[in-house]
Formats: sequence, C-alpha cells, structure tokens
Amino acid sequence: MSDKRTATGFIGLGLMGEPMSLKLCAAGYPLTVWNPTRKKNSNSNR
Repeated sequence: MSDKRTATGFIGLGLMGEPMSLKLCAAGYPLTVWNPTRKKNSNSNR
C-alpha cells in the first residue's frame, strides 16, 4: 500500500489551529496555513 498523505489547510493559527497544524506537519503531511496576523505566521514557518 502506498503512503499517500492528503494535503491539508488551516485558516487561523489560534489556540487550536497552531498545535494541530504543527502536529500534522511533524507527521509529514503537506500543509498550507493562513492567519490574519503575521506574528503567528512567522512563528509557525517551520
């Protein structure tokens, strides 16, 4: 079986979005995020 990971997107990196997106990214899922403020965006650019 091939390991196909679904691309996922998050709108908002608040209390829930940031931890969930970081876990998915650490697990190797392709991830696109958008947040209205730059501060959170730069913190999660890993």
